Order: sequence, then C-alpha cells, then structure tokens
Amino acid sequence: MKINSDLLVKRIKTKNKIRKIVTYKSNECELRKVHNEIFEYLNINFINSIFAKAYIKKRSIYSNAIVHMYNDYFIMLDVKNFFNSINHAKLIERLYFELNNKKNKREISKLECSDIVDKCSIQLKEYL
Repeated sequence: MKINSDLLVKRIKTKNKIRKIVTYKSNECELRKVHNEIFEYLNINFINSIFAKAYIKKRSIYSNAIVHMYNDYFIMLDVKNFFNSINHAKLIERLYFELNNKKNKREISKLECSDIVDKCSIQLKEYL
C-alpha cells in the first residue's frame, strides 16, 4: 500500500536520533476505520500462540515482562522496517491457513488475506 492522505509521518528527536513515526491524520480517517475492522476480525478469529507474551488483549506490560525475569540472556535489537522485510506471499498463506484452520463462521479467501496485508503495509520510501 502506498502512503495515502490518511497518514502522516512525524519526526521526533530521541537522544542522538531522529525517529520517523507514521500515524493517522485523524481518529475519523478511513484507513483507521479499516485497520480497526481488521483488528476486530483478527481478534475474534485468531487465537494467539501460547508462546506469545506481548500484544495480547487485556495483558499488562507487567505480565509481559515477568516471563523474562531470571533469564540468563538478554537480547536488545531495533526492528527497523521489519514488516516490509517479511515475504508477504508467505504471510498471506500463513494468515489464510490460520484463519481458516479454526471453526469460523465464514471462511476467508486468499484475496481477502492479501487485502489485509496490503492495507497494513506502508511503503515509506515513496513518501519520504
């Protein structure tokens, strides 16, 4: 998906870096509504892995951190442009498999999965 009129790139200074943050121009913009619909659909039809620790509804930051206490190793990394580096064809296949593997009311097509991935992808290079 190309950057559209619903998105805004902001730059914030943190210590020695300037970070780019992509945000919605308003709470009522069309893209935000689409993203909320996608989120609700996935939240209803997708079961999080038992190994997932973050980004799970009604799970606090404390419960996300507590699972890492007393570990011997700590890895810190910056995941820059991570989503764009994922093979989207494989992501679409996996999303299709995961969503249709459950007893859903309605099966989702590969075209709909592709549309979800496309609407959640941003090509910043063309915008900046």
